[in-house]
Amino acid sequence: MSNVFDDDCGVWDKKSAQYNKYPYLQSSDTGVLKRIFWNAGLGKYCRESKSSGKHIYTPLEPQPPAERIVTLVRYTATLAANKQYKRQVTWLLSSDDAPSDVAIVEYFGQHVDGAAHGLCKKADSEPYVRTPVDTMEQIASLTTQHESVKAVYNHLTSALDVDAAPRNAAVVNNVKYRQARAERQKNGTDHCRTFGDEFQAVFSMVQSDKASDAPFVRYVVGTGDRVPSVILYTERQIRELKAFCFSGTGGSVLSFDKTFNLGAIYVTVAVYKNTALVRRRTNQHPLFIGPLYLHGHSDAETYSFFFCHIASRLQDCQFSQLTLGADEELAMRKAMSHGFHGALQVTCTRHLQNNADKKLDSVVGSRSDVRRAVHSALFGSAGLTSCDDVITFDDKVTQIRKDVLPKAPPAIQQYFEDYLHSLLRDNVVAGRPGWTNNNCESVNHIIKQYTQWRAQQLPDLINKLRDLVRGQYTEADRALCGRGDLQLVPAYAKHRVTVDTWKSLSAAQRQKASDSCFRQTVVVPSSTSTDGKVTVPTTPGAGKKPNQRKRQRNERAHKINKTPRVEEEGDNSDSDFA
Repeated sequence: MSNVFDDDCGVWDKKSAQYNKYPYLQSSDTGVLKRIFWNAGLGKYCRESKSSGKHIYTPLEPQPPAERIVTLVRYTATLAANKQYKRQVTWLLSSDDAPSDVAIVEYFGQHVDGAAHGLCKKADSEPYVRTPVDTMEQIASLTTQHESVKAVYNHLTSALDVDAAPRNAAVVNNVKYRQARAERQKNGTDHCRTFGDEFQAVFSMVQSDKASDAPFVRYVVGTGDRVPSVILYTERQIRELKAFCFSGTGGSVLSFDKTFNLGAIYVTVAVYKNTALVRRRTNQHPLFIGPLYLHGHSDAETYSFFFCHIASRLQDCQFSQLTLGADEELAMRKAMSHGFHGALQVTCTRHLQNNADKKLDSVVGSRSDVRRAVHSALFGSAGLTSCDDVITFDDKVTQIRKDVLPKAPPAIQQYFEDYLHSLLRDNVVAGRPGWTNNNCESVNHIIKQYTQWRAQQLPDLINKLRDLVRGQYTEADRALCGRGDLQLVPAYAKHRVTVDTWKSLSAAQRQKASDSCFRQTVVVPSSTSTDGKVTVPTTPGAGKKPNQRKRQRNERAHKINKTPRVEEEGDNSDSDFA
């Protein structure tokens, strides 16, 4: 019964709870109720009498009909955090055991703050608050329609208020585990028969999103005989890119990766870490989805539409403080360099290692001593990927060129000099040696989980991506109230508000509170010595002239020579002052 009568008191002790029934016989004439007793051993209603201190139960003859019996039910439980605090719930049962529409809930004792859940292992956990019954019924309804746990959780946290939404994702997961799977819920959009119908629906979504408070479908780019491309993002995504990705080595890497098999089009996802939050279970910064790009081609020109547009939205930031990450896809890296001029780029070390191993296997074989020596020199525990600064990296490269590469075939030497060396050094210059693009791979997995590993039509895919983006920011806002799977880091704890305060805020006030927490921080450009002991601020513009684009060494200082004056013969204009 604790699941039916929910409240915000915390955990009620089920072991000490009492559930009692008190039947009453209603008089057929006056309607007066008279207390009677049900004897389970006899299976009859009885009259109670007392003799010599003993209770005697005498069956009623004849037994009253069921329609004249009214049963009063009383459920009593004690609070787990305080055994002196009790709750008593009373309601009536009709002859067919149907409960009444009204119940009386009484509380006895001095109320105290609730305790953590009994299965919680952390000592500093938040007090447990039971998820409301109506919410549990909605979860049970949604989880029987082939919706994933993440989809149900994001939908309810976005639609319900902070105290009515599921406590965390584990609540949905537990309900889904107990519920049988049934027909998946249809999203209500019309079925598109052709690929052209899908883009026709997307064109309509661009227009309809303009009137919404948070437009998501921003641009559809179609040129000539190319497959149209779609750019997706919200204004909050742009604001948080400015807040968390433009802090040099202390900021998040803005990484990109192309994923497949989500439909008849590719999806390139931008991923960053929200450094104002951590996950309660892992104490790691959560991964957030940035702008998304739906495209049918994967050449540099197609990618340039996306990266140049995002760069234009971030043009008030210093790209020298931004680090971009990707795999080895040349077209994507070329477009990033074109759009984000001056930004640092890092390459996934895991992809570099896998491709280098394949190159070694194809040239020298998988069991060659040369292969093992080259692999250890590049990717071993003491190899190039272990270097933390450029000086150490260059010293190791000199040693490799002297001791390891001369024993390798010319193809391996050329592969290192023309390709691997520059990419590995760029990672060290950016202060992120050994960086991998696993964050994008994780988000790609989440997207495919959300779509149930099925190819989607474009309108359905866009709506699901919208739900994922909306859900991540809803969860971030819930962290302001201390609810959900995320929590604020100590540096942002001053933005914490209570649930009651959050409920009293209007939509505009909630938006203001969220923006004040996840806003852009002012970062002063600085330079750190290779040993990490000295950090000094850098000169804005690196000592260059305004609008100077060349390096200082290649830039000439142009001096305008004045033309000497030539006096004409007979010119005695200054003779009076001779």
